[in-house]
Amino acid sequence: NPASISTNGVLALTPDNKGNFWLGTIGYGIELFSTKSKKVIARYSPDSLDNRSMSNDSVVRVYRDKAGNVWGGTFRGANMLDQKTGKFTRFVAYPSDTAAFGKNLVSAILQDKHNTCWIGSFVGGGIHTVNTTTGALKTYLQGTSISNVFEDSDGRFWAGAVEGLFYFDRENDAFVKFNDPFNLSAIIDVRAIIEDDDKNLWITTSNTIKRISPKR
Repeated sequence: NPASISTNGVLALTPDNKGNFWLGTIGYGIELFSTKSKKVIARYSPDSLDNRSMSNDSVVRVYRDKAGNVWGGTFRGANMLDQKTGKFTRFVAYPSDTAAFGKNLVSAILQDKHNTCWIGSFVGGGIHTVNTTTGALKTYLQGTSISNVFEDSDGRFWAGAVEGLFYFDRENDAFVKFNDPFNLSAIIDVRAIIEDDDKNLWITTSNTIKRISPKR
């Protein structure tokens, strides 16, 4: 069926404001699935002759920003889709790294309350802020493998990584490794970060779940 999802290898999805889902696939780029028609109504993938197409066809993260732009975190950088034109803007932090599973693998995307767009990279790529107008990227935590990012209700920005949990110190424009004063065990290999209604942070790692007090 040419209108069906191209593969079972769907790694990411996010809803739009029309009841559709944006799907990130392995090997087939980004697809837009209509819940009304139960069909794929748009497909986006790389075109070697068009540098405004996707940079890679394997998509690990899909994210919609406040302006409605759809981002795809691929094995080779982040791609931002302008839905009006159907064209992408590519953000590749390490152009010389051509490894299939290298520092350009985007594991996380988030636009914070300050409208800063953050891109987390795995395989030692660190985390980057991106200027969507100029394309300029600024890198932090280079050499760190970022797995996920989160902004808590107080506006503090967190980055979870294989190497630990970090928060962004805006005053000093730097990330600081978090050490829980109420728990002496180290936090490493962070898989997910959420916050509950009491402002506790819950951190899942490869082998445990940790609660971090609001007094952090």
